[in-house]
Amino acid sequence: MLQPIVATRSGEIVGYEGLIRGPVDSPLHMPAWLFSVAERFGLESAVEHLSREIVLETFVALDLPGKLFLNVSPELLTQTASRDDNFVAFLKQVGLPPGRVIIELTENQPTPVTPASDAGVPAVPPAAAPPLTPEEQMALYEKELKETDWGHQPC
Repeated sequence: MLQPIVATRSGEIVGYEGLIRGPVDSPLHMPAWLFSVAERFGLESAVEHLSREIVLETFVALDLPGKLFLNVSPELLTQTASRDDNFVAFLKQVGLPPGRVIIELTENQPTPVTPASDAGVPAVPPAAAPPLTPEEQMALYEKELKETDWGHQPC
């Protein structure tokens, strides 16, 4: 499923967020259930990889304009099989320039602030990232979304 991202000022579609759903007539239709069951059976990474591939292939097949906002878990970003070269190779395989893909960290998993240089993700030193309250995090998030004008509306 691809949900349009609309610029609030112009009304222009700037891209699409890739959302995954399980079978319609199934409890697995909702992503929370789908990934919960996958985790229970040790298949969370496999389901996330497959979901990512389905979203990328669908976006390309529909020849949609703009950017693709792709949800990725922090865990997937740190796995060896998910390194940039494999991801870029898959983008090339489906014919999607990397510059058209925006990686979003999923909100259903905590994002640890730890050294992750092994995965190619720059480490954030604790001094540079003081802990924020949930209210401060949401206010910062809303401010960044409004300034970026990607069309997201805070819930």
